[in-house]
Amino acid sequence: YALRLVFKVVCGGLGIALLTP
Repeated sequence: YALRLVFKVVCGGLGIALLTP
């Protein structure tokens, strides 16, 4: 559960970083 939450947060951060120029 915790690992899944952390994984989702990390993926979200990477997605935002990639979308932001």
